[in-house]
Amino acid sequence: MPNYDGLDRRLQRLEQRQNLHAFTWRLESGRQVSFDAIAMFDAYMDLCQRIYAAWAEEELEPPTGALAALLETAPEEHARMAERLSWLNSFDAMVEAWQNPTPEGVSFALQGDNDGGDDEGVVLRFP
Repeated sequence: MPNYDGLDRRLQRLEQRQNLHAFTWRLESGRQVSFDAIAMFDAYMDLCQRIYAAWAEEELEPPTGALAALLETAPEEHARMAERLSWLNSFDAMVEAWQNPTPEGVSFALQGDNDGGDDEGVVLRFP
């Protein structure tokens, strides 16, 4: 009879190595999703773009990909994944800034549009 223990250990090591650059979690619906590091960075940039678009009172298409999945994810999963992606610690605050733009943000965006768009020195900070 073949020795499957060695194969199991080897398969586990290969899966762990592959998971170093992949993020896998369950949505609130129970469906499992997985995205690579580039897709997660894209989700972060998409969210930042959506915050500014909300301030500029521009409409964007609904989110897709990793950002759409993150929006359907429980806060406990965000906290778990934040061990590897620190920006997820601020995910709820960033979504709030996108979905409920502050008057200061709108003023900033509109002022930037009116003065040639020179936004040098502006930093977005989230808790």
